[in-house]
Amino acid sequence: MKRSNYFVGALALSALVGAIQTAAADDAAKLGGPELTAFGAQKTANADGTIPAYTGEAIKIPSCYDKNAPNNYCDPWNDKVLYTVTAQNLDQHAVHLTEGQKALFKQYPEFKMQVYQTRRTARFPEYYLANTAKNVDACKTGNAGITIEGCYGGVPFPFPKTGNQVIWNHQMQYNPNLLGNLRSYFVDGSGRRILVNAEKLWFANDFVSEAKSGPRDSSVEYFRVRIALYDPPRRNGEQTLVRTNLDGEQRAWQYLPGQRRVKMAPDLSYDTPSPVAGGITTMDQQRLFLGRQDRYDFKYIGVEEKLINYNNFAIYDYNACGEDKLFTKNFPNPECMRWELHRVRVVEATLKPGFRHLLPKRRFYLDEDVSSAGTADSYDAAGKLIRIDTMPTIPNYVYGYGMIPDQTVTLDLERGAYMVPSFTAFKGGGYGEVKEHPGTTYSSEDMAQSGIR
Repeated sequence: MKRSNYFVGALALSALVGAIQTAAADDAAKLGGPELTAFGAQKTANADGTIPAYTGEAIKIPSCYDKNAPNNYCDPWNDKVLYTVTAQNLDQHAVHLTEGQKALFKQYPEFKMQVYQTRRTARFPEYYLANTAKNVDACKTGNAGITIEGCYGGVPFPFPKTGNQVIWNHQMQYNPNLLGNLRSYFVDGSGRRILVNAEKLWFANDFVSEAKSGPRDSSVEYFRVRIALYDPPRRNGEQTLVRTNLDGEQRAWQYLPGQRRVKMAPDLSYDTPSPVAGGITTMDQQRLFLGRQDRYDFKYIGVEEKLINYNNFAIYDYNACGEDKLFTKNFPNPECMRWELHRVRVVEATLKPGFRHLLPKRRFYLDEDVSSAGTADSYDAAGKLIRIDTMPTIPNYVYGYGMIPDQTVTLDLERGAYMVPSFTAFKGGGYGEVKEHPGTTYSSEDMAQSGIR
């Protein structure tokens, strides 16, 4: 009898495994079909056509682009404003606004949002899309969602079912290797613009590297960044190196010229203030959320239609919105900010019992096209909304694939201040793509050897 039960159980298990594999194969076949993009977003337009169907069409490099100033991306369309959301007509557009955006209108009656036609400009290389299809069956979360395993270098979860999976998709966003020249500005409550630092930046994401084949193991680093400050003079020579792998392990180092040595910086994580963000952005607020997911419970709310910054070329082009135009009191100049209606995946993060964080509740609105765009609202321990983050994203039309998302804007409602930690719209500023960084770029030893003494 026991032997018979064993075989019955084995057959049932085999049937279940077969059904799961069949379902995964069916899902993978849907990618790139009539209803879904090859990366899992809804391909069709919304009911009233305000969000168009996805075509994947490449953007032609516009005539305004200056190859002699390759890091400044001019607007390829010069679209006209469709409508403007103001404090006076807020109720008409409330369904498409986050609570953070509504709070901006309440606190600053002069705030406005200029809305343009929606352009779904996210594009990804073929190898990345092929890896996305493999991930339907291969990619899994582990350790209660805070790690991933068996994943190929594409979108980890084109059919996300949990909040952790949506966050993983956002963190594994496609980016080539980058070299940047950036400035970080803090604007205080009086409207005074303060240069926090100017920096050279090197960035790499080995998870999406085309050079790597097969599933990525836990040691693969999806976020490697090295920052070398050169202004203001008192911070000249400071360097920071951060490396984060798929197992959630993050290692950080700092070089301080006054100490003339490199030291480990284990505190550069979670709600530690970012050293390049003027004190109003935590380490894990970068890119809306960056780092280990172990302190929050992430709940996937679903897909909604919201206004987010998208195709915001003006603040990547110093001829359009340079330093003297963008930085106005309390919030960036609305004339420089482009808003579009997009489908977003909504995730609510709630601090787990026994943990601490400056922002115990957060709600993320992440672009369904997995293009690094979105916004986030953050609350303090009393449940008061205190910070809003938004990512003015542009497509990298020079290289044809990927988005440039690092110019995250953080608005602090308590102080009436805001921070732009990756500003590029100045002569010589911006991002350039590089095929590969030298092997020593992300080593603490190279930081020590290149340090100013």
